[in-house]
Order: sequence, then structure tokens, then C-alpha cells
Amino acid sequence: MKRALIHTLLAAAGLLAALPSRADPAASREAEALLALTESGGGGAEMMGLMRARMIEIIKAAGAKSEADAAAIVDQLLMPDFEKALPDLEHQVAAIWAEKLSVDDLKAVAAFYRTEAGQHLLKAMPEISAKTMAAGLAWGQQVARAAVEHHAAELEARGIRL
Repeated sequence: MKRALIHTLLAAAGLLAALPSRADPAASREAEALLALTESGGGGAEMMGLMRARMIEIIKAAGAKSEADAAAIVDQLLMPDFEKALPDLEHQVAAIWAEKLSVDDLKAVAAFYRTEAGQHLLKAMPEISAKTMAAGLAWGQQVARAAVEHHAAELEARGIRL
């Protein structure tokens, strides 16, 4: 059980695996500056929140007495390692931006974020992102239910029982 838990946590944390970067070093520097400007760190805080929630579920299923105990275990033992590794994720996210955008493009985006409209966008993005994710999840569940109902006979004929 302990080994399975470790493997599950490692799989869940796979996002921290090193990604090869072919980005121009100047573009990487601009991308890191852009992410610092947006204070998003490439979504690291949001990602850590999702990871924390999933790890709490895993620890609770692995034998924690309660959700509060699981949260304490995650917060005291595991999350400090994620916080320590967060700059690695931020660097990887900057490399992704740098691979897709030129130095000039990154500078132009940064310039936009310094405008009044850019500041409004930055302020609104967490809520926009959260609502977009919620809408996508609800949509996916709705389409999945309809698809399963639509194909129920064929799924059953293939030995799938949902």
C-alpha cells in the first residue's frame, strides 16, 4: 500500500519532470520576466492548489483518520517540497512560453500587461480561468453522460458496463 501511495504521488507530481527546452536564452529571460510581471508564475500556485487537493484525497484514502488529518499531513510534510520546487515549474513554464514566442512578442505582451487594459485582464484572469475550467468540466460531464446513454447498447455489447 505504501509503495502504491508513493507511485501515485509521483505520478500526480509528474508535472515537475524536467522538460527539454529549445528556447532562445534571451526569450527565456523575457518569458521569466513576463511571468513575474503577471505574478502568475505560470500558474504554479493554482497547480499547487490542485495538487494539494488531490494529495489530500490520496492520503485520506491511504489511511488518514479524517480529511483534516490528511490535510495536515499534506501541508506539513508534502507541500513544503512542492513550494521548494515551485521555481523549477516556473522556469519550465517560462521555457514553454519562450519556445512559442519571440523576444519581441514577449516584450509586446509584457508592455500590454503594463497598460490599464492589461492590468484589468491580469486582475480578472483568476476568475476567468476558474469559471472556464468549471464550464469545461460541466460540459465534459454533460457530453460524456449523453454519449454513454446514446451508445449504451453498443457499449454493453462490447462488455462495457457503466
